[in-house]
Amino acid sequence: MSILSEEVIRTATDEYEKWKGSARLYATISRILRPLLIAATSVVAADKSLGQWKWFASVSDGWFFPILAVLAAIGTGIEAWLKPAEKWKGFLADRDVMDGLAILARSTDPNDTGALLKVLERVKEAQAKHVKDNVY
Repeated sequence: MSILSEEVIRTATDEYEKWKGSARLYATISRILRPLLIAATSVVAADKSLGQWKWFASVSDGWFFPILAVLAAIGTGIEAWLKPAEKWKGFLADRDVMDGLAILARSTDPNDTGALLKVLERVKEAQAKHVKDNVY
C-alpha cells in the first residue's frame, strides 16, 4: 500500500471516529439537557401552586425556587449557545460522508495517485464544510 493511500485512509478514518464520538456527545447533551430545562422552568413557573404542597412547602422556604430559576436560566443559555440538537444532526451527516470517503479511499487502487488525490481533496472539502457548519 502506498504512503498516499495510507494517509488518505487514516485521515478519513480518524475524522470519522472523531465525528462519531462528537455526535454521541451532542446527542447525550441534547437528550438530557432539554428535558431537564423543560422540567425546571415548569417547576419555577408553578412555584406558587407547588408551594402549597407539603413537600414543596418544606423546601421552598425562600431559596429553592430562586436557585432553580437561576440554574434553569444558566442551562438555557448553555443550550442556546451549544445548540446540541443542530450540532448532533450536523455531526451525524458529516460522519456518514466521511465514512463513505474512507470506504472510497480503501477501495481505490493504492497505485492510482490521481484517484487518491481526488479522494484526499474530497476529504479536505468535507473537513472544511464540517468546520464551517458545525464548529462555532
